[in-house]
Amino acid sequence: MSTRIDPEAVSRRENPIATLQCSVGDLRLHLPEVVSLWESSVAAAVRPGKALGSRERHLIAFAIAVIRQSDDSVKERMADALAAGVLPGEIVECVGVTALLGGDSAVTYAARVLSFLETASVSEQLTLACLHHAAAPHGTGVDQGGKP
Repeated sequence: MSTRIDPEAVSRRENPIATLQCSVGDLRLHLPEVVSLWESSVAAAVRPGKALGSRERHLIAFAIAVIRQSDDSVKERMADALAAGVLPGEIVECVGVTALLGGDSAVTYAARVLSFLETASVSEQLTLACLHHAAAPHGTGVDQGGKP
């Protein structure tokens, strides 16, 4: 987690991802082994496997965060998914699936999640992800639809 944390933004709660990272940093002071294991498990969960690539695993992690309805987790998983090459349209479709299968509260929360695409911090990640995807050389396993 190398994101620079702006203490003023954290105090005003303008950057929930930084707030989450700050709280993990605080937890690291008291329970370093727990945080280390948690970070390792997250990394392992999104590492490419035999059947699913990193993009798909990031999208699944994002869907789980949406179902759990945790704003901080949703924003962090969305940013991670976009950085891994998941396209904005794929994020929107994923939100639609979670809304359809998650019940009434999931439909309401889906609208909130889509609004996160409009926030500055996520929009910056979106821009980086789109640039990364556009710059992917041919033959890297990513076609123009963003699927391996």
